[in-house]
Amino acid sequence: MIYYDIDGFHAKQNENETRYPMTEEEVQTLFEDMNSRDQSHDIWRFIPDKDGKPTIIELEVDYVSIYRKRRDRECFPIINRGNAWYNSLTQTQKDEIQVWYQEWLNITETLVEPIKPSWLK
Repeated sequence: MIYYDIDGFHAKQNENETRYPMTEEEVQTLFEDMNSRDQSHDIWRFIPDKDGKPTIIELEVDYVSIYRKRRDRECFPIINRGNAWYNSLTQTQKDEIQVWYQEWLNITETLVEPIKPSWLK
């Protein structure tokens, strides 16, 4: 027996009995149904219907918001270090950080996370 809840599939029932049982055949049918759906949905959640069978909830991921938060956390603290730090960089490092920074600014369009220069701490 396989159990499921909104977090996915599990090998056993939990203490609170909030997981619902499924046979392996039901799981196979469910995954076949998922594979036949539009693949633009990146997160799948399962909730029981009135009969206890899983209902698929499809959530689209807002990558733009995710990357904006990552940019705020990973890029801006470095870019905003100030002139004393920038003046200690070589011209090659300044050029590399400028490219890296521009890639972070463009991430909401490209959805490609920039590779941090290896020397950058």
